[in-house]
Amino acid sequence: MAKEKITVKSWPEADAALHMIGRIQVERQGLEANLNTKVQDLRENFQDLTQDGVEEEKLLAKALEKFVKANQDDLDGRSKKLLWGTVALRTTPPRLVVKSIKNALAKLNELGGKWRAYIRVKEELDKDALEELSDGELKQVGLSRSQSEKFYAEPDLEKIANTG
Repeated sequence: MAKEKITVKSWPEADAALHMIGRIQVERQGLEANLNTKVQDLRENFQDLTQDGVEEEKLLAKALEKFVKANQDDLDGRSKKLLWGTVALRTTPPRLVVKSIKNALAKLNELGGKWRAYIRVKEELDKDALEELSDGELKQVGLSRSQSEKFYAEPDLEKIANTG
């Protein structure tokens, strides 16, 4: 890792710096590709090692659920503590089931009145439309235009990779 301050004082030095940036990027891309291959191999290996257990776990859980539902009267309230853990039945909180957002919105709008309170309208700036305003008009509403120049360095990675 570079600890010294680096300065560029000429175009040949600028070109050399760009070459070094490119070499660093090419090396990093190679290492990242290697890393991604290893991660993918690990994921596939993990999947292979755990697949049978996952399937068995699902089957056991389904059988256990069926048994507990069939024997609800034996539960201590909503659960039963066993030697290796606890089984339980719980009632989930009510949730809103929406079959079609489009149809529900249309019906709420059709009903009007108090029903419109159940429609959320998001307010946001229309930046495309605001671009059409003059600087003076933008200033009236507390906005302004900003433009800057940003530096970028784009090494020829293919050339660098092929020549080192």
